[in-house]
Amino acid sequence: MEFARFLEKMASGSSQVITFVIGGFLGLEERILKRADLSLINHHKRKPLR
Repeated sequence: MEFARFLEKMASGSSQVITFVIGGFLGLEERILKRADLSLINHHKRKPLR
């Protein structure tokens, strides 16, 4: 439910685009990770989901 509330808040209060990127078993390239504003798993020192 926490993730659903987060998505609802993001969708209702702004005109931002939400994009989901799912890596494979090797993960994602560092250049892609650097572009992320938020990561659900905080392996790369990104802001955790709140």
